[in-house]
Amino acid sequence: MLRPPPLRPGDVVRVVAPGSPYDPEALEAGLSVLRDRLGLVPRARPDLGARAGYLAGDDARRLDEWREAVADREARAIFCARGGYGAMRLLPALDPAPLLAAPKLLVGFSDVTALHALLNRAGLATVHGLVVTQLGRAPADARSEEHTSELQSHSG
Repeated sequence: MLRPPPLRPGDVVRVVAPGSPYDPEALEAGLSVLRDRLGLVPRARPDLGARAGYLAGDDARRLDEWREAVADREARAIFCARGGYGAMRLLPALDPAPLLAAPKLLVGFSDVTALHALLNRAGLATVHGLVVTQLGRAPADARSEEHTSELQSHSG
């Protein structure tokens, strides 16, 4: 299993919406966690907030956004704005080869699980974790270094 390198403060990360649209306030709170707590540099397309019914834009927009994030040479990870529904509609058009050639972390859950499955089957490790819109809602103690150290000491 190919493991992308760990993230470090100052790393650029892409934020994509491969499924459902998101709550703008929840997204901003999550972006604040990425920037202010983790020291990452989130980057998103201007049309990230697009809507097409229950989707974050039509399939073509979401597919273009995914491909752009994968091709971004500066980005070290792809964070999904939220889950919901719609990511699996992209699967027939997605090629995992570019992420195997230049590995990036994929972070998200819910509908994003379809993307995890595609990439995991191709041999790329991914992170089944909070989507950006939920990062700002996580308890502060769950994001602290002390809590993280405590969890690591109990996981061994």
